[in-house]
Amino acid sequence: MAQKIVYFDIETTNRCVDWMRGESDSRYAPVEKWEIITVQWQEIDPFTGEELGELNVVKRWEKESELEFLETIFSSVGNMAVDYSYKFYNRKEEKDVEIPKSVDNFLFSENPAKLGHNLKFEQLVLDGKIEQWNSRFSSRKGKPMVTYGWNVDLMPFAILRSGYSVDGMGKEFSKKGGETRGSSLHNISCKETSGRVIQEMYDNKDWNAIEGYIVKETKCAIETYKQLLEHMKDWNYREIN
Repeated sequence: MAQKIVYFDIETTNRCVDWMRGESDSRYAPVEKWEIITVQWQEIDPFTGEELGELNVVKRWEKESELEFLETIFSSVGNMAVDYSYKFYNRKEEKDVEIPKSVDNFLFSENPAKLGHNLKFEQLVLDGKIEQWNSRFSSRKGKPMVTYGWNVDLMPFAILRSGYSVDGMGKEFSKKGGETRGSSLHNISCKETSGRVIQEMYDNKDWNAIEGYIVKETKCAIETYKQLLEHMKDWNYREIN
């Protein structure tokens, strides 16, 4: 058993973004008008970014209904189970001790930590679908914990890479009036396009293309994490007088 971080991502139909812009506004899509297409994750070493397991993908098109698909994601019977360990310094024994742990669904646990790009999106997507099907999932205790715990979100790193700067007074970060536009993963990694291409693939039932997109996106996100680790390995904060 090893210490792990779980790379996590979700693909949806395009109207999900419309829903996020304002569910209470009639111009925007209600939660029932969009679906999750895939949920994917891969276990990696938190200190090197090396893959510790295969890429897992739960696919909407392999299920009879949206409800069956969501039941697979939110299940506590092992579909999203993760075995991992954590270390702490035992003062009594005066040494580091490694403790094995296991969770039946990492989406509903603070640990192991999650790695992703704009994890707030994944959090809102899962919360939205649980609320839509509340009567079905009300027996599960708690909500998904994607943006909680010791998670690593590549979005802030993307913002920095895409042009964020410190103003002259040193008071705050600013870019294009504070917008995050331009900080998408495909603008700061080997990923070639945004996720909006998924809709056409899904409409055309081009499942191979969707899977190819996911494999490339996962590779590029993890590679970005590896480069971030390499960049920071010798970093040492020191106060400048």
